Amino acid sequence: MKIVQLWNYYHFVDIDDPILNIQHYEHVQNTMIERGLIYDIEIQSLNSFNTDVEAI
Repeated sequence: MKIVQLWNYYHFVDIDDPILNIQHYEHVQNTMIERGLIYDIEIQSLNSFNTDVEAI
């Protein structure tokens, strides 16, 4: 994905959307960090995000 497309996609995603796959969102965020588009947070392990609703 080109940088402009990635930037637009990342900022378009609604993190409050109940059907959002949080692991996908974090993967996109990590890609933004790797490409130098986000500086204020660190890359996070995707295994640290539990999407199991019953565990909440």
